Amino acid sequence: MLDIRPLDRQEIADTYNVHLIRDFPDNERKPLRSILALHDRGLSPTSGLFEGETLLAYAFFVAGEGEGRIPLLDYFAVTEGHRDGGYGSVFLRELRQSGTGYTGMLLEVERISTARTEAERTIRERRVRFYRRAGCRMTGVHPTVYGVSYDLMYLPIAGDPGDPALHRAIDRVYRMLLGSRYAHAVRYDS
Repeated sequence: MLDIRPLDRQEIADTYNVHLIRDFPDNERKPLRSILALHDRGLSPTSGLFEGETLLAYAFFVAGEGEGRIPLLDYFAVTEGHRDGGYGSVFLRELRQSGTGYTGMLLEVERISTARTEAERTIRERRVRFYRRAGCRMTGVHPTVYGVSYDLMYLPIAGDPGDPALHRAIDRVYRMLLGSRYAHAVRYDS
């Protein structure tokens, strides 16, 4: 029986130390202390997909202060040994149907056009197809953060407020996360 439940502070640390450090490259990982600080402030809700006590997949969100209804899906992965079993699709579908209280979810995907190799391009295209099949749409919002170019996707849950509102929502997340570094770290491409 599959079960989705929030991760407590210890489960977040365990997931980070066992899975997240393998699933995401160094330059894409926030320090654990930053994730826990956001969690303690109620700005980083997390969920896990479990079968019994076995973690199959996890989702870490970041909700901008004052705007928790459209969070960024910051980290999303199926754990090693459980990939290609459809768990990622099941997890996103269940998160969407659970009525999380969100209007929708923001997702950053690395811009396909900036891939440096054919293999990188293929991975990015595959990721976008996966999210489209899950019900996400590509927005017209294209942030570049610390030199990494993204396209912003949106997974509607209780509606779609449109690209201007999604731009404001992701900008609130970046400003909250980066503070005084925001001006040097973030730009938007047309």
